[in-house]
Amino acid sequence: MSLIKCPECFKEISEYAISCPHCGYPINNSNLPDINKNICVFKSKSYDLTPLVEYIKKTANEDKNVFDRFKNKEDGYKAYFMLQNTIPGIDGIEINELLGYLVRYRHVPDFDFIPSGNPFKYDLVKPPHYGANYNVYEAIKTEQKKLIPKCPKCGSTSITTGSRGYSLFTGFLGSGKTVNRCGNCGYKWTP
Repeated sequence: MSLIKCPECFKEISEYAISCPHCGYPINNSNLPDINKNICVFKSKSYDLTPLVEYIKKTANEDKNVFDRFKNKEDGYKAYFMLQNTIPGIDGIEINELLGYLVRYRHVPDFDFIPSGNPFKYDLVKPPHYGANYNVYEAIKTEQKKLIPKCPKCGSTSITTGSRGYSLFTGFLGSGKTVNRCGNCGYKWTP
């Protein structure tokens, strides 16, 4: 990312800025969505989704959930891969959420589309396991938090791992054994 000078106030701003944050002068309108031309802005970058939108208008079912959005599975796979090839770096959950929007409204979003992590957000018919707070990203974070080690005594996550070390009582016996130490309470235990 490089910096450019604003033509109005001459202060440095990002080359991707839509307007100058200092004076409000419009700089770059290329990152604005355009429903008529099927220009979608996804995570602040513009993409032309005309072939995908036309394909969806021919093959999609508006009133179905993520599993039944298209008349047959091949149409769904084709739309999925068309979107994946158009927007580099998009993941499966983001593809399903954006496809849900495109199928339901039959046009590109009129805002900068930033995924919420909920692939069923725009579906009129929700799948049976869908809950009010369903969010795949949050579920992944919850699973990752379970993997973080905690001190069995105080519950702190400030843990270091090292060798047991020398002891006056036992000398060097077991000094190479690995132990975890809590940085909060000093408790030691074997992993």
